Order: sequence, then structure tokens, then C-alpha cells
Amino acid sequence: MVETKYAYSIAGDTANAKVSDTLQIEIGASAIVTAVSYLTSSADVLDIYMKDALSVGDEAILDAVVLAHEGVELEPSNQKVDVDQSPPFASKKILVNGVTKSLFKRVHGVSETIVAGATTSIDFVVPYLAAKFTGANIFGSDLGDTLDFKVMDNATNDYSGAPTSPLPDYYPNYQLNQFGFDVEMPNGAIPNGGVYENTSNYDADLYPGMIIRCEYTNNGATDKKIAMNVWLHEVK
Repeated sequence: MVETKYAYSIAGDTANAKVSDTLQIEIGASAIVTAVSYLTSSADVLDIYMKDALSVGDEAILDAVVLAHEGVELEPSNQKVDVDQSPPFASKKILVNGVTKSLFKRVHGVSETIVAGATTSIDFVVPYLAAKFTGANIFGSDLGDTLDFKVMDNATNDYSGAPTSPLPDYYPNYQLNQFGFDVEMPNGAIPNGGVYENTSNYDADLYPGMIIRCEYTNNGATDKKIAMNVWLHEVK
């Protein structure tokens, strides 16, 4: 896989001559097979970095997503969910800013081909205004492989406030948290092997554009496809 840049004119290629952090969410929600790495913008130039070169069809979809993008910003007041009182999580109800909200389970899957001897990020971009994160599992692993689990900021680092430019000293998707450190994978050669699961009895808050990242290291001699499922509970 080779990270590939696609350049656009903000004035000429977007709906309202504006770009916001919702564009990365819109790309992730489209039919494009390849995951987006990050976005940068300077003056009139919008650069979109994809994890690999797009097919002709997916590039056309990307063009259409950019053209339809209206540049609407996420309101900071809507990004933070203050939980005033929380009954047991299994009740499916929480009190948010004085309003009772419901929890709806959402399971998402993503996958990447990990080259032998390489480390590759498997990213899931959060598409919800607010969600609870309770766990993930990994399929296709093998003994000797390792992974790190991280939570990253959105493309413009709205939640951390970290700078995104100038490159290469500063980057989008600043690391907010890490909850897996050189985790050893199970043996895929044995019956029911090759599956790793990580769950928690408490939840973590996630907001639009944040990334759940699995940095997977393939220490084997052959390429392998690794899949990640994440377990979320949308708050609405």
C-alpha cells in the first residue's frame, strides 16, 4: 500500500468554497473502499491523503464527495457531552445535559492487508455526534504479531487543540489516548485461534472524526489480511 495524495481547489471543487472536518467523515461514510489517512488545507489547496491509490471508480466518488461538501463546521458546544448522571450502562439510558438520551448499539468493521514485516494502521473514523466505545476484536492474527490500540483526534485536532501544521513537524489526528501496548496476538494455526478480543466494563466517550486505531505489526513471513470490529453505542 502506498499513501496517495489527491489535490483539489477549495474555491472551485467544493460546494461553498469551504472545507471543514466533516469532510473526512463524509469520505469515510462513502462507498470508497480505501480508507482516508488525513486531510490538509492551505490557502485554496485541499490535499486528501488516502491509504492507497484509488481505482478510477473510487476517485470519481471522491470527486463527487468533495464537490458536495458544504463546509459546515461542527459546533464545539455539540461536540462535548456532559454526563450529569449515569444509571447502569445496560439500562440503555443516560442523562446528558439534563436530557435523557438513549443508547443504540453500533458494530463496525474495517480491514487492511498487512505486509510481512510491516506495521500498518487499521483505522475506524467515528461517524456519530456522540458514542460510547466498549470494545473491539481482531481477526486473522497469528502468534508473534503485536498491536497497539489508540484513540486519535479528528483531522483538524479540534478536541486536543494540537496544531496540524506546518508539516512534517505537526500532524492531524493527534493521539488522545492509548489503551493497548505491544499486545501479543493468539496463534492462528490452532482451532478457534487468530481472534483477539478487548472489552471493558466501562465506556469511553467518542465524538465525530475521532479515530479508533489499531497499529498492527505483522511479524510473519507472508502478507495477511487483518480485520477489526469495534463496538459502539450511539448516544441520541
